[in-house]
Amino acid sequence: MPMINIQQFCLNPNDAEYLDARIVRPFVVGGWQYGTDGKIIVRTPTTEPDTLPPVIISAFEGPKFRPESVFDRYFDPALGADNPSCLPWPSDVLMVGEHWIAAKYHSLIDTLPDVKYIDVPAKNERGDFVPLPFIFDGGQGLICGLNPKYF
Repeated sequence: MPMINIQQFCLNPNDAEYLDARIVRPFVVGGWQYGTDGKIIVRTPTTEPDTLPPVIISAFEGPKFRPESVFDRYFDPALGADNPSCLPWPSDVLMVGEHWIAAKYHSLIDTLPDVKYIDVPAKNERGDFVPLPFIFDGGQGLICGLNPKYF
């Protein structure tokens, strides 16, 4: 399995005062190492122990965000999806399937080995935008699509 630089998917420390400083570096929960900036999230399997203090792990297991359930939900489209609140303001965008994504994230995803996007509708039955799932050699990811009315 190739070595994946999960850090590149984490929140930029310069943005941490405005967002959640807990995600400026990768973390491990339940046998998965995660990297996220709140708009994209990737995970790779690991045998490392959980790296977040229990109080933070419980926050990730709450109704707002539980990484493993987020992946379970979006990698099984029959389960539906909630609309994540992630609307970056990109300088340029592109379409992958039905999903509009910021070009900077497409470039970041392209650094991963053997990436394959999973073809799912951009909206669920309720009309909410859903993340675009992708797999790569060594892990899985989700990228929040953009609402075209905002660009």
